[in-house]
Amino acid sequence: MMKKKIYMWIGLMAVLVLSVTMFLKPTSQTIMAKPVLVVSIQPQKYFLEKIVGDHYQVICLMEQGANPESFEPSMANLMKLEKCQAYFCMGNLGFETAVLERIKSSNPKLIIIDNSSEIELLRGTHSGVHSHKHCCGNEVDPHVWTSVRNAENIVQSMYKSL
Repeated sequence: MMKKKIYMWIGLMAVLVLSVTMFLKPTSQTIMAKPVLVVSIQPQKYFLEKIVGDHYQVICLMEQGANPESFEPSMANLMKLEKCQAYFCMGNLGFETAVLERIKSSNPKLIIIDNSSEIELLRGTHSGVHSHKHCCGNEVDPHVWTSVRNAENIVQSMYKSL
């Protein structure tokens, strides 16, 4: 009878210990939280996700379908920059120019990688009537990633930065 009680207490203690450790055990999300990288635009996000695979979480400041000419990052998006390891900017986009100084002042330790350092500006690539204000004559086309050479240079810049 005494042995039975001892085994019952040992069994109850084992169940209790297992239950407590299951509740106190950190979730896989906290153990495996991925470092965050932030980019300005969707093409950069695509490139960077292909480079880093599932080792990093890549966040884009400009939401899918947003107009880059009138886009301003939300405060929530700007706050994501405070927890990221690096910010990859294109260097030639209007909204970047507007927020880059704010980003630098609010997070002076943030690594900022300018993907435009090795790219060739595209000029006069649009013809006809467009809704874009930047597409006439010999003006600079901000869509520099559409050039295969530029896309390759952007990817190399990203890869070397990691």
